[in-house]
Amino acid sequence: MPNLHQMREFALLVGSAFRGYEKVFVVTTFLGIVGGILGGIGIGVLIPLFSYLTGGIPAGGRMASLMEGLFDTLHIPLEAPYLLAFMFTVFVAKAVILFFASHYGERMAETYEENTKKALFAGILKAKWPYLLEQKTGHVERFIMTEANRAGQVIFEMSALILVVTSLIIYLAAAFLISIKTTLIVLALGSLLFFFLRGFYASIQNISQELVEAEKEAAHYITEHVSGVKTVKALAAEEGASRKAFTEFSRIFRSRMRMVFYKLFATSFFEPMSFIFIGIVFLTSYRAPGFALGSFVAVIYVIQKLFGFLQSFQSKLQVINTYIPSLRGIVRYRDALSEAAEQSGGILPFSFEKTLTFKGVGFGYGTTRILDGLSFEIRKGETVGIIGPSGSGKTTVADLLLRLLNPQKGAIQIDGKDIGEVAFSSWRQNVGYVSQDVFLLNDTIENNIRFYDGAIDSEGVRGAAERANMLSTIEKLPEGFQTIVGERGVKLSGGQRQRIAIARALVRNPHILILDEATSALDNESERAVQETLAGIRGSVTIVMIAHRISTIQDADRVIALDKGIIVESGSPDALMKNEKSYFRKMSLLSSREETT
Repeated sequence: MPNLHQMREFALLVGSAFRGYEKVFVVTTFLGIVGGILGGIGIGVLIPLFSYLTGGIPAGGRMASLMEGLFDTLHIPLEAPYLLAFMFTVFVAKAVILFFASHYGERMAETYEENTKKALFAGILKAKWPYLLEQKTGHVERFIMTEANRAGQVIFEMSALILVVTSLIIYLAAAFLISIKTTLIVLALGSLLFFFLRGFYASIQNISQELVEAEKEAAHYITEHVSGVKTVKALAAEEGASRKAFTEFSRIFRSRMRMVFYKLFATSFFEPMSFIFIGIVFLTSYRAPGFALGSFVAVIYVIQKLFGFLQSFQSKLQVINTYIPSLRGIVRYRDALSEAAEQSGGILPFSFEKTLTFKGVGFGYGTTRILDGLSFEIRKGETVGIIGPSGSGKTTVADLLLRLLNPQKGAIQIDGKDIGEVAFSSWRQNVGYVSQDVFLLNDTIENNIRFYDGAIDSEGVRGAAERANMLSTIEKLPEGFQTIVGERGVKLSGGQRQRIAIARALVRNPHILILDEATSALDNESERAVQETLAGIRGSVTIVMIAHRISTIQDADRVIALDKGIIVESGSPDALMKNEKSYFRKMSLLSSREETT
């Protein structure tokens, strides 16, 4: 059996996990008590029934007296037809009550699972960006789809355990009323069994924790390699990747088989022990003076039920022990998401009339500095290109503008106000974003442009597609705007995917549009199509283009070159091109040579 410390830890865990679900346990306890009482009455009916059928002397201690008093109060004759009818009614009523109790417990388990999945998914979407960067692929899906289910099963198993315990208590009371000596022996034997099996519970919980970790790592590995299967195949790495996966699968297999062994070993003892004990009771009592078949049958039935309850009790504990790691993981993950939630930000509405300014902005991870005192200004309607080598801080600038990150020093201001004073929702409704790795739903083009915003009508979608220079292309498709784009837009070209992403940003009429390496993976023709799209919206939208390819920002009003988090040069493309020492000129010449080659 678990020790006091373990019981206290479990109580705290359950209290934290199931706060708001206390009603489940209260209702289940009440129904369990009622069902147990009906079961006890049903047992008591066996005594007068068998005494009547065998013509024996009624026996059974106080139980027999209580039954006689009950039947006298109800004016039911102590005759076989009435006794059978009464016993049938009692056991049917008990079955109905226990059915509803079990159904209620299952319903609450499913409710808990559903609510937990909703809370975790919403928590993930609302979590801070730095926290999300640390999450492994596959872990989030496993918590939501698997661990939440197992945690919910704890409610069902606990409610079922309550039914077992309440029935056990009532049946023990009935057993004491029939035979105190026999009941004490049964309790002693049951206690010895649980003492003998106490180590199995700790082992099952430890193995279950190992299994949870193994399954999480396997889920991460599978998700990671399915996403990168093209690279795996291109490098002929199938065998190596498979061997690593097989190792993870074997780890899961070993943990599960160890758990099966412990479970079967523990449960296999109960049935033979109960029959052995019944045999001992019969051999020691059937020749004793005053032996009554009715009492003996009731005792045998009670013993069988008690051992059944003990076995069920042990089984429920095993299942709960198996799921405790999942429940603990869900609670920790839920609390972590709560701590990692984005703060609501400011309260001001978005307003942009003049300038967007970086003032001495610094940002880094640990001791690694990404931006170091970055200062520059972007005027409304201006198109600004930000270039620089990998690791120079370009994407960090985009993340700061999206308010996925906050400056660790300095400030970002819009029209002289700190952007932190603007409400998150208002800011992100007015700042569009297009990344290199476009995220498209496996849905229609229309739904990809609308992207969960029910306020956007079909005309708005059509207008955004036209502004993104994508309308004629869409209209040539057989299904038009209802064309399914496939997983991550696989049915479209790279340029088409990017223009749909631009349309998705433009349909919300943003004041600022951020493009983070949006054309770096495109061929020249697709890049030109995207550039034509951007040319059509220049002046009406403030555009910040994070780029590695010089061709992407050659038509920008101004270019800012970063290196190691600081500005190394800034100016118009023409002015920078005339400077023989400029980074922009060097990269332009290098790009021209590569295209010529």
